Amino acid sequence: MKLLAIACVATVTLTPSAMGEVAGTSADASALIGTWTADCDAWGTEAKCRVDWSSGLHKEQITIAYTIDPAAGGAAIFAGDGVYRKLESGLDGYWSDSGGAIHPLNATWSDSTLTTHWGKAGGEQGRSEYRLDASGTMTVTDWSLTDQGWQQFMQVEYQRQN
Repeated sequence: MKLLAIACVATVTLTPSAMGEVAGTSADASALIGTWTADCDAWGTEAKCRVDWSSGLHKEQITIAYTIDPAAGGAAIFAGDGVYRKLESGLDGYWSDSGGAIHPLNATWSDSTLTTHWGKAGGEQGRSEYRLDASGTMTVTDWSLTDQGWQQFMQVEYQRQN
């Protein structure tokens, strides 16, 4: 179920966060906070992708809400929510989605990029990368682990909404 991987998945004007981030810098994953949108292709269907990053319920948390809606309107194609917790050595957390999946998350922040591995050995596994560039674009790339190795299945360039 490749829809699951989209989640580890993917944000309006930056605000200082409880994770120590100062608006406009990229010292940690709180640089993602805000709403990001893009036109996207959801497995052959023209769609609108949206990623909302926000502070979590605790100062050491950040959350992600991800949706893919048909461009022509109608019911969501896919939706997922995640919670990340800041640790000394990175982030961990969990992901749940409209496909019925619940996955553990393990992530690192380096060079304006959040790299998340999701799933467990022996089950479905994936990797999602959220890369911020100097122009303010967030590129999200998703892979799933197959018998042939990592296979990319989606890449979307998002723009921050004001």
